[in-house]
Amino acid sequence: MNTRRAGLWAMGGQTLLAGIGYSFARTASQEFDPFVLTLLRMSVTASLFGITFFLRGGFGQLTANASPLTKAAWMRLAGLAVLGVTLNQFLFLCGMKFTTPANSALIYAITPLFVLIIAVFILRSERLTLQKGIGIAVALAGVSVVLFARGNKFDAELMLGNILILGAVCCWASYISLGKKVIGKFDTIQATALLMMLGAVIYAPVGLWRLFTSPWHAVSVSAWIGFWYITLLSSAASYLLLTFAMSRLESSQVSVFMNAQPVVAAAFSAAVYGEVLSLNLILGGLVAITGIYVMTRPSSSVAVAANPRTTTGN
Repeated sequence: MNTRRAGLWAMGGQTLLAGIGYSFARTASQEFDPFVLTLLRMSVTASLFGITFFLRGGFGQLTANASPLTKAAWMRLAGLAVLGVTLNQFLFLCGMKFTTPANSALIYAITPLFVLIIAVFILRSERLTLQKGIGIAVALAGVSVVLFARGNKFDAELMLGNILILGAVCCWASYISLGKKVIGKFDTIQATALLMMLGAVIYAPVGLWRLFTSPWHAVSVSAWIGFWYITLLSSAASYLLLTFAMSRLESSQVSVFMNAQPVVAAAFSAAVYGEVLSLNLILGGLVAITGIYVMTRPSSSVAVAANPRTTTGN
């Protein structure tokens, strides 16, 4: 019971950190060049995970028999790093420049939907049941409403942000789906740390191209606070809490908290930043989360995958 209670407290803390993180990401993305913001965040996060990687034994602890990585293994890991770290974080931070914390949190909450679609229609590793089909249809209907969260008034900027966030979710879902077999062969913590470092190295030439021409004078203290929050708290600290909670709770319990992240994000953004929550956003979010719930009920074989993007990518 004490172990379960500790897991619940950890998951509660992770939900708060990740949910609030959307507002801080929005603040930082408004003033930083998105190319540079992504570079800075990846660099700091990769450094922290790199310290962890080498303190835990480096490549010697990556595999059970400490065998060196083959060229094929490096290619698979690099591909995963591009999907789950480089593209995921870049699209997320670019999208946050145009969309709202509530919108982005709701779109990220439907990650299990895309994981299921990939498993059923691309990888053919899951069978499409009536329950899953209904869940997919309901969730897609909710997502469609969220994408047009400003109601009858079309907002091109908001739509662009939503589409970029949707792209980030697709990258993360692909990472989850394709990474099961690859990461399963390695120590989880070491593999995650290595992917973070690879993602940062791959992205570095893109970010460095804009680093020295970025208008640093236009970045306020609030934006810097936002940067450090999403880097240290909604990435590093949140990831540690999530990892701890997953070792002590069932995936269904974890999913309940993760589905609450959009609520935390919307409430914090509305209370602190004055975000107006439209009827489309509220109704669409409820419909989408209902669809996800139908998909991930115990009778469904698809478990909600933990989303370190909410901890390391968003």
